[in-house]
Amino acid sequence: MRAIKFRAWDHQSQQMVASDLVAQVPLDDAMDNGAVLMQYTGVEDKNGVEIYEGDIVANGHDKGKVVFRYGAYEATWRHRDYNPHLDVWIENGRAQIQVIGNIYENPELLEQAA
Repeated sequence: MRAIKFRAWDHQSQQMVASDLVAQVPLDDAMDNGAVLMQYTGVEDKNGVEIYEGDIVANGHDKGKVVFRYGAYEATWRHRDYNPHLDVWIENGRAQIQVIGNIYENPELLEQAA
């Protein structure tokens, strides 16, 4: 069973709020301040970094954004539409992709040429 964790992007402060701090803020307050909640996928990247919705990941050939769609977390790759489900790359408990940023702090990563 995976841990249920969230992190949040605070539009006011332009900062990512860690999962342990998100649990301390009432949900209504966070949403009133324009925070965007992102859920932990339950998967770590090849370096042991937790993968959340909104993360930008790389697989060596392409970059993609992690989204929840059709009942599963997947990476929406920029140049390919091969099987995007994150669990495809899990080996020894870790996804064989790497978190390189997120859509709020590093949107330019998805704009750069591959």
